[in-house]
Amino acid sequence: MRRAHYFYLWLAFGSCLAVVLAAMAWVSETALELHQAQAAARNDAALEANVRLALWRIDSVLTPLVTQENMLPPSNYGLAPNALREDLDPNGFVLVRFQLESDGRVTTLPRRESGLASPKGPKPELLPPLDYAALLPKLPDVASLPWTINPAGADAASASPDPAAAVSSPPQLIERDRNEFQARNRAVMSNTQQTRLNFNQTSQFAESPPPAESSAGVMRPMWMGERLILARRAILRGYDILDRNVVASESECIQGTVLDWPGLRKFLQTEIADLLPEASLRPADAGVRESRLLAALPIAIEPGRFTASDAPSGPLDLVPTLCLAWAGVLIAALAVAILLWGVMRLGERRATFVSAVTHELRSPLTTLRMYAEMLCEGMVADPEKQRHYFQTLRAETDRLGHLVENVLAYARLERNRAGQQSQDLSIGELLDNVTPRLATRAAQAEMNFVVGADESIRVVTVRANPSAVDQILFNLVDNSCKYAARAHDRRIQLDVVPSDRHVLLRLADHGPGLDATTRRSLFRPFVKSAADAAVSAPGVGIGLALSRRLARQMGGDLRHVVAEAGGTVFELRLPSGSQ
Repeated sequence: MRRAHYFYLWLAFGSCLAVVLAAMAWVSETALELHQAQAAARNDAALEANVRLALWRIDSVLTPLVTQENMLPPSNYGLAPNALREDLDPNGFVLVRFQLESDGRVTTLPRRESGLASPKGPKPELLPPLDYAALLPKLPDVASLPWTINPAGADAASASPDPAAAVSSPPQLIERDRNEFQARNRAVMSNTQQTRLNFNQTSQFAESPPPAESSAGVMRPMWMGERLILARRAILRGYDILDRNVVASESECIQGTVLDWPGLRKFLQTEIADLLPEASLRPADAGVRESRLLAALPIAIEPGRFTASDAPSGPLDLVPTLCLAWAGVLIAALAVAILLWGVMRLGERRATFVSAVTHELRSPLTTLRMYAEMLCEGMVADPEKQRHYFQTLRAETDRLGHLVENVLAYARLERNRAGQQSQDLSIGELLDNVTPRLATRAAQAEMNFVVGADESIRVVTVRANPSAVDQILFNLVDNSCKYAARAHDRRIQLDVVPSDRHVLLRLADHGPGLDATTRRSLFRPFVKSAADAAVSAPGVGIGLALSRRLARQMGGDLRHVVAEAGGTVFELRLPSGSQ
């Protein structure tokens, strides 16, 4: 029944431990997931901040280019290259300017420094396929005021996100992207309007002022194949001489600029390399988020791989913390297991001790009761038998007294109650105090107690508690009387051997000795059960444990010495007294 009880106890402990470990595993996994999510959120926030900064930087670079192309008067497209000032294209991103007539005729105006074709004819490899009828509806009408700027700067299709992308994005994110895009649009509009105002006030094109009757619409950026162009509607008004009469003339055309997309892309990517090292630019399409669109041109930015400089290194950051947590849990579990094991062992030892004490008390009490009844009722008339009965009663009484004395002494040690204090005394005085009692106990077992100590040893001083030494030696002699009772040599020898800073009291008998198994548990208390006591010598199994603790309390020790000649030898080590 006891084994089953222990089994269920350990089963309950194992179940609780499994639940705790499962909870720790779940907590660890959740902590790692939260840490990774936090790291990803930080990295995404840093990425979005760098993307916004990169878009603002690119728009600030492109706005002057788009604005100056819008400020170019319509009549200037008919001038020679030398008529245009070089600061209209300081970075060289304009490949060619063209004018498309309604009849399909194309006039080009290339950069002066490029050395390309003159206005005599178009340069086909620089121009995309131009269809007047198809291109005209995509351009805004000519406003009443010339050169009005559309702040959007991009085609409506390219500025609107894909509906599927909008559905997959949170509403807050869509609203934030829209607000950001509109803010950049307002910045482009403000810059353009300020440039136009400055242009009107300073007559930037003073070399060839535009005719008042000519007007143009807004430059609309768009993609035609792989070419990035800026195009607008223009109305050219002039005077023709017909039959010697001056007749006003008016014609509508499309004016535009072809930008150097490869060169512009390389330049812009270099500008934002410190923010987004692996970023790339591509033509914007309908599926691009507004937060990735430029405000000046229909171009989208692809951030590429990005890692924030202050981003956590990953799950390894949590490894020390999790290791400490797991170590704490495992140490706590180990401590509980050790405590549980100790409590169970203590319960077993106490149960064993109770059963042994019960057995040891039952035998002498039974003898005492039986002999007392026989003597009381006069059943024993022979004086010799009466004397024998009285001796037996005395022996059983001494046995009970010795048992109670050991139990009480061990209980005092368990409660850390100090007994008599140690004192300095000579070996002779110590032996004179303990020898009579030890000799009497040996005589009761029909054995001889022999002391080996010459006069030079008897004067040696030791520091000891005489009562404790007497109890230790009596326990040893009592064990010899029990276990060496059948020895051929009936001597119990006590020798005194001086040692460095110690004096050794070596007690030996000539019994069967102790095997290895017995030696391993020799000084453990409560190792003798009632069953063991029934088949072995009397005792409860605390004598040697008590003797060792008494010896160590005095600053000495008690140990078993393996004797080559057989028998059992114990060595009591006592500290030397003050000289």
